[in-house]
Amino acid sequence: MKTIKRRLMKAIITLSAFALFIILLALSFNASADSNSPYLVDAAAGGEYDKVTKLLKNGASPNSEYQGTTAIMWAAQNGHSKVVELLIKEGADVNKRDSNYGMTALMVSAAEGHTEVVRLLLDAKADVNVKDNNLGATALLGAAEYGYAEIIKALIAKGADVNARSKLNRTALMVSAVNGHTSTVQALLSAGADVNVKDSKYGATALMGAATNGHVDILKALIEKGAKLNERNNNGMTALEMAKTKGQTKVVQILEKALSQERR
Repeated sequence: MKTIKRRLMKAIITLSAFALFIILLALSFNASADSNSPYLVDAAAGGEYDKVTKLLKNGASPNSEYQGTTAIMWAAQNGHSKVVELLIKEGADVNKRDSNYGMTALMVSAAEGHTEVVRLLLDAKADVNVKDNNLGATALLGAAEYGYAEIIKALIAKGADVNARSKLNRTALMVSAVNGHTSTVQALLSAGADVNVKDSKYGATALMGAATNGHVDILKALIEKGAKLNERNNNGMTALEMAKTKGQTKVVQILEKALSQERR
């Protein structure tokens, strides 16, 4: 009799444990299917396409966010094009900004060099000229700083302002020139970038940036497009004087020759 009771009690305990497991599983399922799902954000950030698909089918919002950053922003930043495409298809807002810096999915993917993601977002009508809250930079400026020429071309083709300026009055051409990104500079010049804009911090032009850092090919391209050789920065120095200070011999030769031809 006691043996039967023990077996019965064991069966009840086992059943209770199973019931508890089912309850916990249900609670977990409901949490993952919540409209704003951090689970979806995590899956999107990791490029887990199947998991994202399942969560969306279970009711997770395509605009789910965690700590002010949306799922599509994380997927875009990490270059997960299939997940980005899926989220767009399911209604994700491609122009949603993060709550910290006012960045969009297009901005972060452009700065990270994810060309395919950028194209998907552009096809979904992402705003190409929106500026972030921190530096006042556009997606074009972000791509230019790191030399992503194909992304630059894609953005310009969709109406990006080639002369958009940041809070420091810097343009995509300036940041490309100072960092030595020749192909990016060429793409910007072909699109009509202003070669003589000065930044507000140093009073420097794209020519000065290229001269100081010894970027010869960029220097030649800027001169060919009409860069002013005698412009002075906030310290009263020209590109030639800056190049001499930095010991950029080849640059000095090119600038002196250009100045000589200008005087004729």
